[in-house]
Amino acid sequence: MSEPSPDRDELLRRAFFTYLVGNPDAHAKNYSVVFRNGRISLASAYNINNAGAFRDCFKDVRARMAMAIGGCFDPFALTGGIWDAFARETGFTPARVRLGLEQLAQRMAKAAPEVADALRGGIEWSDRIDIAVADIVARCAAVPTMLERTSSPVEPNQVAGADNADEHIFSGP
Repeated sequence: MSEPSPDRDELLRRAFFTYLVGNPDAHAKNYSVVFRNGRISLASAYNINNAGAFRDCFKDVRARMAMAIGGCFDPFALTGGIWDAFARETGFTPARVRLGLEQLAQRMAKAAPEVADALRGGIEWSDRIDIAVADIVARCAAVPTMLERTSSPVEPNQVAGADNADEHIFSGP
């Protein structure tokens, strides 16, 4: 037996988190389920990164999410209208999606620097963490303005799986 409602809610939170953390690698293959004691549930999240922290490692970095939100693969083209479309596609109300995204953005904007400070100086520390935190905090801060927009700042043929959907060079949130 499975409990789809909690897992459905968790998938929604993971969609928010993936966007806010700037993870371009959240392919469906990176989501797993666990079958234990006759129950099916989502496995823990894994393979999470922040594209901004590794921008300098690549000659060309494209702004492209692994999975679309409301038909849009470009994280910098997202608007309130696109998140509303995502809500309808996934069976949530637009109000719930908007509120959930805003609440997580507020929490992450506070938590990301705290996590970095807790890691600073330890063996797991990398200067890339500061780059990732700056990117995450900027994304989180931009959420209210993004949600206020109802139309996309890009041409319609540049979203929703169009051949040139990844033509926008990653330049920041």
